[in-house]
Amino acid sequence: KDFTLPQFARTSDIYVYLPKSYQLNTKKTYPVLYMLDGQNIFDAHSAHSDEWRIDEQLEELTTKGTLDEIIVVAVPNSAQRWVEYNPWDFKDRDGKASKGQGELSIRAIKDTLKPFIDSKYRTDPQPAATGLAGSSLGGLMAIYAALDHSDTFGFTAAFSPALAIEDMDGKNVLFEAIKKHKNSGNSKIYFDMGRMEYDNYDQIEQLNNLLIKQGFKPENLKLVKDDLGRHCEVDWSRRFPAALAWLRAGI
Repeated sequence: KDFTLPQFARTSDIYVYLPKSYQLNTKKTYPVLYMLDGQNIFDAHSAHSDEWRIDEQLEELTTKGTLDEIIVVAVPNSAQRWVEYNPWDFKDRDGKASKGQGELSIRAIKDTLKPFIDSKYRTDPQPAATGLAGSSLGGLMAIYAALDHSDTFGFTAAFSPALAIEDMDGKNVLFEAIKKHKNSGNSKIYFDMGRMEYDNYDQIEQLNNLLIKQGFKPENLKLVKDDLGRHCEVDWSRRFPAALAWLRAGI
């Protein structure tokens, strides 16, 4: 409750899901998945539209034994979401220059929230056991985390990442950042797109090709195309189980 985020000089409630075995197996440590737009993850009452039903889905999957247990930490966005979820400077909806604060958002998790979670709960703090997931602008943040913060986030999931954000020169901010990227790291990246969002898969395929060109191993990338997919929590939630299963496979 009212967790302090000094990077933004504000507080935020943080929602934490603990697996069923957490209270019973007191020697077990768990991987952790941090999820952006956290108000939409567990509770329909706090969600802007629909909730992801992550807690219900994890209960079902872990009970069936199709997925290992995991802690999920949901981090709500603020009213400044467009700024806080843009890792690079960008052209806003009015055509004006806006300074992205995505690095501060990652630092808030990496430097402040994660150390607290690791100290309070029985987590596996290693990068291979630490993930970040988000949708739309949150998906953009997940890819950014894989690019520049793979020392913390060993797996990331970008559901329908925002691929239309441009800088003042009209260039795609994500694609330009990938082209300039020097170190591919070892993060596993899941990313998807629904055909109904852009009418085609051109941009998501370009993203995949750029990542491979810059040195990301194809086996560490998972591109999913959903012909019936829309830009909404219901469809992201539907794709979540398979995404997490792939990200955690072999770990």
